[in-house]
Amino acid sequence: MSKKGQKFDNRLEMKVAIVVRRMMEAAGLTQTELGEKVGRTQAAISRTFKHGIPFLRLLQALASAMGSTAGGILKEAEDLSDSEIESAVAESQRGHTRPVEQWW
Repeated sequence: MSKKGQKFDNRLEMKVAIVVRRMMEAAGLTQTELGEKVGRTQAAISRTFKHGIPFLRLLQALASAMGSTAGGILKEAEDLSDSEIESAVAESQRGHTRPVEQWW
């Protein structure tokens, strides 16, 4: 994992930063304007481009611990149906797992 002040240590973070930057530029936004849209400062956006998105580091670590990839988790999450989501929420409310609100 990258430490504060270090630049990318994995290709996923680099790829995501490249895609986000390209999308920002295609939308005609500056870092300041993008930051305003998501409630962050220009400096925070700049750090994201230089150091990655912390969530991705955690996601990659979780995936690796389970023998998967961050991309695999994201793809599977994207493919979840509304009924699967409702079922998981209902299961957590029956006490089989912690309530969804406590997952994070």
